[in-house]
Amino acid sequence: MSPFWKHFERAGRDRGTTAVLELAAFAALWPYISGSWTRIEPAFALLCFALSLLGTLVLLVALRATLQGIPGTLGSRVHHPLDRSATVITHADEMTTATSAGSVPDMAALLDHVGTHEAAEGSGALGVVRFANHAPMVAFDALGARWIMETFGQRLKGAAGRRFVAKLGEDSFGIWFEGQARDAAEELKSIGYVLAQELSAYELTVLPDIHVNLSRYPAEGHTAKSFVAHAIGSCTPLKSFVASATPDAASPESGPGYRFALEQALRRAVRAGELSLRYQPLIDAAAGKVVGAEVLLRWRHPGFGDVSPGLFIPILEKTGLIHEIGLWTLNSACRQLSLWRAAGHPDIKLAINLSTVQLQEPDLKSSITRIVASHGLVPSDVELELTETAAMENREATVAMFHDLRALGFGIAIDDFGNGHSNFTYLRSLPFSKLKIDREFIAHVDTQPGSQAICKSLVELGAGLGITILAEGVERFEEVITLRRLGCHLFQGYYFERPQTAADFTARLADASWLKDLSSDVHRARSEVKKRMSS
Repeated sequence: MSPFWKHFERAGRDRGTTAVLELAAFAALWPYISGSWTRIEPAFALLCFALSLLGTLVLLVALRATLQGIPGTLGSRVHHPLDRSATVITHADEMTTATSAGSVPDMAALLDHVGTHEAAEGSGALGVVRFANHAPMVAFDALGARWIMETFGQRLKGAAGRRFVAKLGEDSFGIWFEGQARDAAEELKSIGYVLAQELSAYELTVLPDIHVNLSRYPAEGHTAKSFVAHAIGSCTPLKSFVASATPDAASPESGPGYRFALEQALRRAVRAGELSLRYQPLIDAAAGKVVGAEVLLRWRHPGFGDVSPGLFIPILEKTGLIHEIGLWTLNSACRQLSLWRAAGHPDIKLAINLSTVQLQEPDLKSSITRIVASHGLVPSDVELELTETAAMENREATVAMFHDLRALGFGIAIDDFGNGHSNFTYLRSLPFSKLKIDREFIAHVDTQPGSQAICKSLVELGAGLGITILAEGVERFEEVITLRRLGCHLFQGYYFERPQTAADFTARLADASWLKDLSSDVHRARSEVKKRMSS
């Protein structure tokens, strides 16, 4: 049960409630202020006195709430860090007290500790733990970050047990493992996992991105100082340990604070059920049927709403979360494809987008193959897409990876072709099976002779090289007709259908008439009428 003053504190958070209580307190005190209390009934005088005490108590608690940075409206808004600048002095004393009560030793103490072992010709290892998202956390809330790091230090001391722990910098800590420390690496990983759990302090909740590194003594340095400097300077992640959490934080806004909040929220999005997949049909107009679906990732956050893929995909790539979420996407999509196959749609294939960051994952090939096989599918059921610009990055690794995937039977597609500035000689070295013409050449192709010439050349090139050509981003009936006349029969775009949920896509597969209607003369006439009315 909450202490009694918490109820007044909650009332003090609501500015409207506070104003009413202030007025009640003033009204109750007025008989005493004006000297008229002697002329009123004793019972009423007692009531006024009680109300004045209550109002005064609420005002004092409200003042305390304001000084401590409690949100200004009841449960509806969290203060921006700048709104709480007045609390720095108040909490500085508390932080100093907390630090002195259980502080983590500093760099000098670590040097002395290592120096002791050096003098005794002992051996050991230094584990470095880095709070990798410290900088954006400070940008988001400097005061809250100080409290988070204080809590983080205490958690580290608890996880390390009797190990010597020291603070190496603003975002880094060291753990000293004495002796041979054969199990130091595994122990450090376990500590890192503990540290990666959600931290809450001073109205800020954060999921730490933990990087750990181990340097053995005296192999990496002959003196204590050079050894520690080497360990810090060479700190690269052995492992990034990620748990699931989200901050109680900010409203959507630009800048590092918003990006930090998005990053934190992304780390819990899968388990929270906030990520979902959409499927956009791939149409074979010559056969008059759906032959596949491009899988598209979507994120709806309870506070931020629908977050643009153009915003959260780069964050996934930057943080490395793209590996985990990329495999989740593939697994979810393959599960859905197996359901479509079981429902009698054997011709449907999946198109899955790959990031260049994913291509750097050494286990990517085996992971993709294992996931596809786990759903009773074969590699030829899945087509992997990479944008033209992305295909130009890290060429040697990209070529090697794609040759391996193609040899296993996966389809390879170059997305947004024509949007980049690629060397076609290099693209020919990639074993791709499909080329998707960028929307830039598809838009109003019916009225653009230059676009028509480019599309015709690409269709003829694909026929000569045995490459499938798909026009993406078609939005108008006239574009479809023109491209079909130029020899292109595969389409994707809003003219046919927007990205859909699995249920809506399934309904489309069961509806044999919608594609026929889109290609009918009646639909063409309606399109022409709309065109004339809008001109």
